Amino acid sequence: MIISKKNKFLYVKTLKTGSTTSEFIISKYLSEKYFTTSLYEEEIYRKKYHKYNNPAVGINFNDLFSYEYYSTLYRYLKFLLKKNPKPTFFIIKRKFTPHMSLKKILANYQEALNYSYITSIRNPITNLFSYYNWQKKRKIESSDAKSKTYANFDKFVKENAYSFFSQQLGILGDNLSAYDFVIKYEDFENNLNQFGETYLDKKNLGSLLKDIHFKKTAHENQTINLSKDSLDIILNASKPIINKFYKNDLLSDASIKIN
Repeated sequence: MIISKKNKFLYVKTLKTGSTTSEFIISKYLSEKYFTTSLYEEEIYRKKYHKYNNPAVGINFNDLFSYEYYSTLYRYLKFLLKKNPKPTFFIIKRKFTPHMSLKKILANYQEALNYSYITSIRNPITNLFSYYNWQKKRKIESSDAKSKTYANFDKFVKENAYSFFSQQLGILGDNLSAYDFVIKYEDFENNLNQFGETYLDKKNLGSLLKDIHFKKTAHENQTINLSKDSLDIILNASKPIINKFYKNDLLSDASIKIN
C-alpha cells in the first residue's frame, strides 16, 4: 500500500498480482516523504541493496504515525538476527497494513478521498494458481506439519477459491469502477510505463521488471490443468473481477488447459 501526498494517489495492494513488485518500483520514484507498509525481510534487504527508498523512512509521522514502523523494524531485525522474538509492540493493532482494503484506508486517512485510486489485478485463474503455489512454497520452507497439503490444484480450488476471492474483493471494495488506473499482471511492463508517465512523470518504469520481481515461485511457465467444475467455481467466486476486467479474455492465457 502506498499513499503519496505529493502525487495525490493511493495504491491498494492486492494478493498475488505483482503488487509487491509494483510497490517496490513505484516507491523508488516518490520524491517526498510518503507512506508505505512494511515488506518482508528479503524485500527490505533488496530494497536497501538497490538503494531504493526504505519503507520505514517513507513514513510521514506528522500525518500517518502508526505502529507499522515498528513492524518494519521488527522484520528487519529478525532478518538480521535470525531470531523469532514476539515483542509486545508487534501485536498492537496497526493503523495501516499491507493488504488493507480501500474502505479501511480511506477511513484512516480521509484526505485520500480525493486522490486517484490505483491497484493491481490478475486473471483470476492464474491469480489463484499463484496463491496455490505460494502456499506450497511456504509449507516447504516452514516445514509446518499442521498446514494442509493438496494433491492437485483442483482440490485446492474447491476448498479455497471462495475464501481467497472474498478476501481479494474485500481489499478492492464493492465498486471496481472507482479505480482510476489498474496495473494488469498480463500487461505488467506496459501498464507500469503508463502509470509512471501519468502519475510520476517518469518513463520506462516497466523496464525495471527484468531485475526485480518479488515472491516469484517456479510456476510461471507451468501448465494450469483445471477441471470444468473448478473453472465454474472460479467463475462464480471471482465474478465481479471477471465482469470488469476479464470478460473477453479469461481463457486467452495459453497455460490454462480445461479438462
